[in-house]
Amino acid sequence: MRGQAQAASNIGDAKSMLTVAEGTLDTVMEILQTMKEKTVQASSDSMSSTERTAIDNQLTALSAEITDLIGDSKFNNATLFTSSSFSFQVGDTASDTFAVTVGTMSVAQLGVDSGSIDVSSASAATALLATV
Repeated sequence: MRGQAQAASNIGDAKSMLTVAEGTLDTVMEILQTMKEKTVQASSDSMSSTERTAIDNQLTALSAEITDLIGDSKFNNATLFTSSSFSFQVGDTASDTFAVTVGTMSVAQLGVDSGSIDVSSASAATALLATV
């Protein structure tokens, strides 16, 4: 009986870990949407160089925010987005396990690292739209 109770607790842990990962992904998606909006804005020929520089600075800051989110996304001190695998015992027999693998994620993989961000011209910003 207590084994089943612990298994239920382990299921709760798995759910909590997935909730943390989902929260990070949701926030990253919101930031990417903001980056897309800023990039669309920069794709207009009517933008001045001062405005483009301001947008570039905003995009760089948002990219850094994504990096921080990924690095801070942890469950029980285990960093989640580093191709980590987790196994949860969800029953009272050895074969009753639930495995989760959380893949890697980085701004470079997302195509929004600071070296990839270029909104110095309308055409450069338009090219960035394919990535963001």
